[in-house]
Amino acid sequence: ILECLSIDINHINNSFYFLSEKDKLSVIDYCLQNAGIYYSCGIGRMKNNSDMIKDLANYRLTTKGLVLNSTNGVRKRIFSTDDPSIASTYGELIEVRNELSKAHTKTKEEQQRAGINIKELENRAEQLERNLSNLSEYFKSDKESYNVNWEDVRSSLQADETAIDFLNFEIFNSNSKDTVYYATVIKKNFETPVLIKLCSKNDIDKYILTTGDNNIYVSNKAACKGLYQLIWKPLEDYLGNSKIVYVSPSGVLNKVSFHALAP
Repeated sequence: ILECLSIDINHINNSFYFLSEKDKLSVIDYCLQNAGIYYSCGIGRMKNNSDMIKDLANYRLTTKGLVLNSTNGVRKRIFSTDDPSIASTYGELIEVRNELSKAHTKTKEEQQRAGINIKELENRAEQLERNLSNLSEYFKSDKESYNVNWEDVRSSLQADETAIDFLNFEIFNSNSKDTVYYATVIKKNFETPVLIKLCSKNDIDKYILTTGDNNIYVSNKAACKGLYQLIWKPLEDYLGNSKIVYVSPSGVLNKVSFHALAP
């Protein structure tokens, strides 16, 4: 498992930066497919291998939000550079993407009559994306942002701060198809991340979905208390004197208003 994790992380660090957005999405899909296997097998072996939790945390940090970070980084660089060739390439990419968007609204017959070749437009867009990504002099900092590990997170924290990264996955090779939720806790004085099992997605859905509206639970004291018991109370012993807690949600937890949770 450790070898597989290492291979995947190295592959992402060495090649992801230079891929088109379509290729990046393929890599993300691949990582998500493997994640359930890695987490399921790795969590069961953590007691006998102290490095397992570190590698699982690093895998999570490496894969989470790659496409978002990449896209935001490209936009930021484009609008901050004075190099006309970069702006020109980006402008051409936008035009091709717009052409693709309009082409997809037409039937195949209409595309043929207009002389539109979807495949050629897609290939052109991918090549332009690669050209932008390959401008390493301008995008170096974006590439470096992928190489974040749990120790980087720890070193960035103050003594009174805590970072919590939630993760969700389906247990590999299980009859149950339910998704389980864990939380990784990192503090300044931790020698290793702490991984805590929380609950299942079905447990969370009981409080979020039974109201018929994803946001109604906020005004429901019983629902807020129930969610607190599931996803926050198990973490409190590790927070200590923390004045600031950085939370990175996952899955259905992106719908949860953490400030509304109460015992």
